[in-house]
Amino acid sequence: MGESIVASSAESHAADKFFAPGNRCLLIIMKQRFLVSIQSVTENSIEVSFPVRDFPVEGMRVFLEFHDLEGYTRYESEVLVAPKEPGDFLVLRRPPDYVRNYHRGSWRVPVDFKAEVKGHVHPRRLHVPVVNLSTGGMLLLSDSAMEVDDVIESWLPIPELEGEKMTCKVVHRHENRQDGGLPQVGCAFISPDPTNLKVISNYIWDRIRALGPDYPPVET
Repeated sequence: MGESIVASSAESHAADKFFAPGNRCLLIIMKQRFLVSIQSVTENSIEVSFPVRDFPVEGMRVFLEFHDLEGYTRYESEVLVAPKEPGDFLVLRRPPDYVRNYHRGSWRVPVDFKAEVKGHVHPRRLHVPVVNLSTGGMLLLSDSAMEVDDVIESWLPIPELEGEKMTCKVVHRHENRQDGGLPQVGCAFISPDPTNLKVISNYIWDRIRALGPDYPPVET
């Protein structure tokens, strides 16, 4: 999973190139994926090929995904007209906006430790839960005053990194209804020492082995 960017209705016009007859994409319905092609497009609807009849039903929520080398663009839509006979097309509501997902440049794993962090403005050190870690950065849970573009210092409880300071930049902050309701704070490492990155990389691989053969879980 990577960074997600939500586009407004106005920005969606830039992605209209996807909705051209002949283009193909993934149609996701109830976690099932179908490769479909765009047949026709109007101001309010999109008609796509579909290999199944009597499924889905009108009003059902669906997703359209257009993939490329950098990531994928996802649109949320709903069924307007379901196919009744073999060869019938599926008519969907034309989505008002989309979410653009970029592939991550480094692998991340879930962790269950707390990091010590300190902002440049507030010198007090805090111990905050870490959700996941990669060689590119980490995702924290904290309701402290850490805002986007803030630079913070952090110390990770990895034995080989004892006493090593990792400087980070806050790249996103989102409210969170899970994990105790603490906001999620995404931090990217700034000019990390190559030796420290090697330690983190080794830790990640050890963590993957510890999580077992069922990690990562397969999406169904």
